[in-house]
Amino acid sequence: MTKATRFIAITFLLAFVTFFCQKNLFLSGDVAVLLHETGLFLKGGKYVTHFFETNPPMIFYLYAPVYALNQFLFINMISAVQIYIILIALVSVAFCCMLIKKIIKKEDYFIANVFLYTLLFVFLFLPIGEFGQREHIFLILMMPYLLAAVCFVQNKKINVFYACLIGVMAGLGVGLKPYFLMPFILVEIYLMIKKRSLWSWLRIESIVCASLLAIYLTSVFLFQENYIKIMMPIISRLYFSSIHEPWSIIFSKLTVVFCLFVAGYYFFYNKNKYSELTAILMWALVGMILAFMIPRAAWFYHVIPAFGVACLLASFYISMPLLPYVHNKLLTKRDICICIVSGLLVFCIPLWHIYLSFENHFAYNQKSSLVQLVKYIHTSPYKSSVYCFSANTTGDCFPLVYLIQSYFAGRSPFFWWLPGILIAEKNHLAVPDKDFLIESVADDLNSFQPAMIVINKENEKMILKEGFNFIDYLSKNRKFLTAWKHYVYLTQIGHYQIFRRV
Repeated sequence: MTKATRFIAITFLLAFVTFFCQKNLFLSGDVAVLLHETGLFLKGGKYVTHFFETNPPMIFYLYAPVYALNQFLFINMISAVQIYIILIALVSVAFCCMLIKKIIKKEDYFIANVFLYTLLFVFLFLPIGEFGQREHIFLILMMPYLLAAVCFVQNKKINVFYACLIGVMAGLGVGLKPYFLMPFILVEIYLMIKKRSLWSWLRIESIVCASLLAIYLTSVFLFQENYIKIMMPIISRLYFSSIHEPWSIIFSKLTVVFCLFVAGYYFFYNKNKYSELTAILMWALVGMILAFMIPRAAWFYHVIPAFGVACLLASFYISMPLLPYVHNKLLTKRDICICIVSGLLVFCIPLWHIYLSFENHFAYNQKSSLVQLVKYIHTSPYKSSVYCFSANTTGDCFPLVYLIQSYFAGRSPFFWWLPGILIAEKNHLAVPDKDFLIESVADDLNSFQPAMIVINKENEKMILKEGFNFIDYLSKNRKFLTAWKHYVYLTQIGHYQIFRRV
């Protein structure tokens, strides 16, 4: 078996293992709700009118193929999205493999192998419970672009067709969130400095990427007017103020510490045989760190791009000093054991995080309130449509609607705007959007008439404040109070209160 055949076989084996693992996890709530909104979008749905979504529409375009898989392969939506993400990961790996062969010399196959296997680890296993998140997709789509930039510095030519595809992938990835521009901009600035030319960005892949972003931005202004005129002002006033984490919390997270450590180590190890590769990965890493530092929200899925690139750099730092021994075949069994132990020590944070995430997200944990809720609703006569009251998570109604084959009867999967309103009121600031947003909930109750409403009581206490009550607060609005009169208390499952429509 050749090295290429062995790599392909292992790649498909790991892809199968990933699919098996994901089948035993709950689908990320964010992914599930975005899939739901993608379905509405494909049917002509608009922001505000049909859904209150904080993300720009690029994710809808990227999730659209999931519906094709769902329809043509006759598989459920959860399996469809898992297969789809694995497929685009494999396509990205194929491009990266082609580019790594240009970057890494043939005799240094050991470095190339370590890099590519780490890449498979990063794409398929590192996201674990956040599989298919926007940050995960961004990392997958951006990696070929970063390696193409290395080829440009090394004066290695890339096939025009492949360069166009790499540019398209990068444009789709960067377009997912405005903060994703940071690594793109920093890498391009590095190339200008390295090449000593302001025109270094005039490459096929960068031109295609920039053109795609320009077309996409124009289409948002032309066809998604509500996002620009209504959603963006509300998001800027209420969303970002509510997601800020204290710096002490951000810098105490192991994932953030790992990224900063790897970025800092670059300055002690920037002179090596493949300095162009480590430099571009390092500047991309800095940009990805800024992408979650600027909004001050170091939630794990926000850190995924930086975490993934940090793993790639760490694998390079570990493997590069071993290269002379590999060339001369001087590695003994003892040396190999030392290398494995060293690798495990460096990767202890990513591996430990994967273990904890799998344990926390394991779908068959019988102590989980969500699992108990799913079991209860399966036997309930009121499961035809559901709506959820939560202030910080999409993990209540989604993926609940897929697991119980129900219908989400609302436009906002959670009240992301509510913490921002409470912060503004605490600071005695005017909140012009308050009545509009609360009345939008009342409109949903009146128009969709959800058969069942699930209220996250733990969320009230932990995220908002002690003694806070969703119903008491929202009922201060007369329109909501009138709409809520149609609901009566049914039961409580764990920290979920359930109401039904009468």
